[in-house]
Amino acid sequence: MPKDSRQWYSVKDEAESVEIAIYGDIGESWWGESVSAKELLDAIAQAKGKPITLCINSGGGSVFDAFAMMGALRAHDAKVTARVDGVAASAASFLLAAADEVSMSSEAWIMIHDAAGRCFGRAEDMRETADWMDRVNAQLAGIYAKRSGRSQEEFAEAMKKTTWYTADEALEHGLVDSVAEAVHVAACATQDKATIDSAPEGAPIAMVGTVEASRIQFANCFYRAVGDMSSTISGNDGGAGPEATPPIAQERFVVIDSKLYRQEGAENA
Repeated sequence: MPKDSRQWYSVKDEAESVEIAIYGDIGESWWGESVSAKELLDAIAQAKGKPITLCINSGGGSVFDAFAMMGALRAHDAKVTARVDGVAASAASFLLAAADEVSMSSEAWIMIHDAAGRCFGRAEDMRETADWMDRVNAQLAGIYAKRSGRSQEEFAEAMKKTTWYTADEALEHGLVDSVAEAVHVAACATQDKATIDSAPEGAPIAMVGTVEASRIQFANCFYRAVGDMSSTISGNDGGAGPEATPPIAQERFVVIDSKLYRQEGAENA
């Protein structure tokens, strides 16, 4: 199995078992620190019937990538053990339900909340989106309930107000089967500001703060193209032609609330 150099995703193929670590967002992300459903499906296929240990330290991500991951884990023809090393929030929390057994570090956290999404369009489009999200939330509450043996209504209420569970609380509510000795991990990175804002003190989770160089370069090119286009549309030459556009190396961008902003007054690197 080829070695993966990413720190937030790794697969260790041992003689008797396979360990898969998801230490980033679920679902392919433009920012890079993420694991797609296809990547996990490929790793499961290469496990070839060996027991799998799934190590989680994730702020969540795409509901549908997580659903696809769940299906693949449930279809695996050997035991799947999930282990919460730091945080299993949002989509990462219900991914645990696909495992035959779930353990949790004594210092780890699990977070559940209502699904979030975006809609652009008419009022009717937004109403349809809201109805669809209600159905997704009911489905998620059902997953937690089936896993825990508690009621769907209880989890629906917990999701609505956003609930963080310590290891002991997760055990009490049936979300995990056992609590293990603490595993010391670095904070997982996520783009979800709502998860960051709701996190209790001490939860090992942080906002994505770095961008791969190639993606920064793409953003710089995009900014230049949009800037030149805006000048043309507005009829304001103002020295904003291609010859006045700063070189790519002079542009600097920052991430605030999961959005990319040009940093004013950046000096040459």
